[in-house]
Amino acid sequence: MKKTVRAVGLVLLLLLALGMTACKGGANDIKTPTNAGNFFEKDPEHDFGGKEFVILSWWDSTPAKGSPQEAFLAKIAQKYNISKITWVSVPADTYMNRITTDMASGNIADVCWLKGEDFISMASKNMLQEINADFKESKVYIENFSNSFTYNGKQYGLVSDTYPEGLIYNKDLLSDFGFEDPMKLFLEGKWTWDAFREMCIGVMANNATDTENAKYGLGANTNCSTIGGLLNFIYSNGSSLFGEKNGKVTHSFEDANSMEALQFVHNLINVDKASTEELINENLSWGMFHGGVVAFVTSSGYGVEYTKNFNVDFDFGLVPYPKGPKASDNTTYISGINGVVFPVGTKDPIGASKVFEDFLIVEILPKLLDSDGDIDVKLWDEYFKRGKIYFSDDRLMRMCTDDNQISDLIKVIEVQKGSAATGYGMNPIINEMMLKIGQGKETPASAVASRKQQLQGAIDTILNQK
Repeated sequence: MKKTVRAVGLVLLLLLALGMTACKGGANDIKTPTNAGNFFEKDPEHDFGGKEFVILSWWDSTPAKGSPQEAFLAKIAQKYNISKITWVSVPADTYMNRITTDMASGNIADVCWLKGEDFISMASKNMLQEINADFKESKVYIENFSNSFTYNGKQYGLVSDTYPEGLIYNKDLLSDFGFEDPMKLFLEGKWTWDAFREMCIGVMANNATDTENAKYGLGANTNCSTIGGLLNFIYSNGSSLFGEKNGKVTHSFEDANSMEALQFVHNLINVDKASTEELINENLSWGMFHGGVVAFVTSSGYGVEYTKNFNVDFDFGLVPYPKGPKASDNTTYISGINGVVFPVGTKDPIGASKVFEDFLIVEILPKLLDSDGDIDVKLWDEYFKRGKIYFSDDRLMRMCTDDNQISDLIKVIEVQKGSAATGYGMNPIINEMMLKIGQGKETPASAVASRKQQLQGAIDTILNQK
């Protein structure tokens, strides 16, 4: 009988994604309603004069006809004196061109969803309006990630969701070899590189005598454009991909902590033989993990749902990367960040951010209603008590075993830190370098030394640095 999946780690990883820099406050501090009772009350500070409100993205989230969300959205329109809220979907491959064209014609959307990697190019060309507000009371925006949409010290966008990284692991396989659950070790502060390495080596103990039933410690990938994979070990050792020197953004691959992390990866795969050259391949890694012969596989939180779809016959979980010897905290790398921006020409960007926030809340509002169809204050408070909408909705909660477990995780997470980064044009170079290191074809020192000028050149080009 198939075991129940308890993928508790997705909540943990998303909460670990709390970042570093707070949004700037000021005269435009947002007085976001913090209770259900005044959610639909008119907002006198933000009146759109009866105009249509347009949200631009590369997918369509228009509520279905006759749905509760449609009715609630009409109330949101009344709240801000808007004639109609319209979601415009544009194909991803033409999306940025559409924004540029609309700005030139003076017909720009009120809110534009944006991928993190596209932010710098827009901000550096003065295409965006600054957001000078405090979103501490927001139910949606992740204020601690404001640095991801900051340029030259100014805030131009708001992060709405992220793609944190972790290790999905086969609980049954590890248990069969006598190892404790990695999540238990994490909660006890014992989840380290050494503990992880011991597990990876341990599951392969019988490979020499039982080649037909070989097991492997780690399935990984080297593509930082999709999920961070092996790059996470740099972050888990207290370093990052970027630094700053004399006011200039620089890569950090030559940092001592980064080099130690790259050497750990190299040795784990090529000396300890915890993986194989073939397993440094995303598709093959997933196939073998779902087949039950790999203990760990690098993944984003969405790998949980991906694995559930395969109806695997073993129990599995998702845990943050283990802490390296130079790290003071567990740190989660963020491989993708989405947010919203307000191009030049947008009317009332602060108000627009409020409308968009309410739109996202409306998506989950039917779950918070009483028997009369009104907002149930108790359900509302319970739903939001743990933080932002993306940290507390059912997509995440259903992956935990019970409320006590969530509370335990939150206690640990309160002292954690997160890291977020865009590739700054380095991704192709990094991918090649990590592949060579993972496959043992180059040492970390030589791989970095032979590419350091390319890496810095990519950063300088996209940021117009000299």
